[in-house]
Amino acid sequence: MAKILLQKYEYHVPFYRQIREFHHLCLKIPENTLHGWFKPACELLKPLYDELKMQVLAVDYIQVDETTLPVIINKQSHKAVREYLGMVRAVTTGLVFFHYDDGSRSQETARNLLEPFKGYLQSDGYAAYNIFEGKEGVFPVGCHAHIRRHYETAKEEISLRLNTFWLAKIQELYRIEQAVDIQGISPEMRMSKRQEQALPILDELAQWMETTYPKVLPKSRMGQAIAYAYIFWPRTRNYLKDGRLKIDNNLAENAIRSIALSKKTSCLVEIMRRRKTQLSSVHCWHHAKHLKLIPENGLPI
Repeated sequence: MAKILLQKYEYHVPFYRQIREFHHLCLKIPENTLHGWFKPACELLKPLYDELKMQVLAVDYIQVDETTLPVIINKQSHKAVREYLGMVRAVTTGLVFFHYDDGSRSQETARNLLEPFKGYLQSDGYAAYNIFEGKEGVFPVGCHAHIRRHYETAKEEISLRLNTFWLAKIQELYRIEQAVDIQGISPEMRMSKRQEQALPILDELAQWMETTYPKVLPKSRMGQAIAYAYIFWPRTRNYLKDGRLKIDNNLAENAIRSIALSKKTSCLVEIMRRRKTQLSSVHCWHHAKHLKLIPENGLPI
């Protein structure tokens, strides 16, 4: 069963292809039998999933992200609906868990999921996380990578000079991060470097947005990029407050990438209730990768 799960989550081979491979090896396993094995295997992993979820939410710095999933609820109609799978990553420990709430990514889902958490919460600009603004003990942190992408979409629309200025300044911020990564300095020294080198750049960008926005059309791509960045600018500057904080949310995106790959290589014909069961196996596979273990035998890679 470990081999089957490895094929599904690491190599993105859906069950129906694995069944076909078994047939080629003269091993005939009906699809219903394979699904019958899958569910109890996931249920056995559920206590581990609950424990790791508790450990992730107990740290003081997490990153969150979501990805879409096409789900066929009715096999007869074969009509897929778009649902969402959430991910929470403890940055300091690398532990990850996934969350499914009937396909929703609403504010209520985010609030219920992260209710016990206290600390730095890093995310993109999705509005559901606005609910944590002003919540005692929670400090939202933004993502410079998402802001940069909005400006990159405006490349062909505005003058090269305007866009070059912004992207060049963002590149300077990333060079500061790369330099301190190479130096391997402590979080305290990293925070000091940021205050000394990054803070003036952030102040310059804030002033640039205030003077440039009146000169562009609000509905243009540049206008939308400036509006998006300015709304989240206080949250995006928060990475200056602690040297452990990342400049962007890319680690969260990397953690959820395997799910995104599975969307392209798997036929996601899953009943909603089965999706929650599946999370245990997804989560435990990521934990095995984090520990550099071979899932079949628990030996180091």
